[in-house]
Amino acid sequence: MQVERECLFCKSKFQTRSSSVGHYCSRSCNNKNRKPRGKKSLERRECGVCSKAFFDFPSQAKRFCSVECGYQSKRKGDVTKKCLNCAKDFILIRTQHRVNDRIFCSRRCSGVSKQYQGENVSASGYKMSGHGKSMKKLHRVLVENLLGRELATRETVHHIDEDKMNNTLGNLFLFRHKSAHQRWHKFLDRHSLDGKILESNLNLLAS
Repeated sequence: MQVERECLFCKSKFQTRSSSVGHYCSRSCNNKNRKPRGKKSLERRECGVCSKAFFDFPSQAKRFCSVECGYQSKRKGDVTKKCLNCAKDFILIRTQHRVNDRIFCSRRCSGVSKQYQGENVSASGYKMSGHGKSMKKLHRVLVENLLGRELATRETVHHIDEDKMNNTLGNLFLFRHKSAHQRWHKFLDRHSLDGKILESNLNLLAS
């Protein structure tokens, strides 16, 4: 069924189907009635990293002038450390919650392949137990021996004083899920608290 409508741009009458939602007599009128997409319709902003001016639409939440500046903004917390094996400086990239605390610059320098102070130590600073492919983190082995079962992949053993070399049972806490472990670190960072406020739950779990 044909109905008559009035073009929103040129005000001329035109025929269209009743089921159509068109408001313009032609594509030309439709294009002419659109808002210009030039700099007049854009908002001037200042890059949060390099302070360079750039333009973007007001509806966009863009804060940086380029992908490179956005990447640099996420790396402001990077730190430089010295490898315990070769004494070479290397950069630790800040992760989502905290700075990665590796103590070796590479896998070659890590205790997985070399002996460090008489014990195997992983690239992330954990003492290791076993040999070859059967090698596991020592703190997980200690908890498994105490509980008499293997830990699930989702379970995380946390060092209360955040010293990865201190594997005494009183310094270990078992989180049932990795997400709970991450939430605990977020809570400590948000409120600037000492992680030692947590007490070990291993004796309770073993009983």
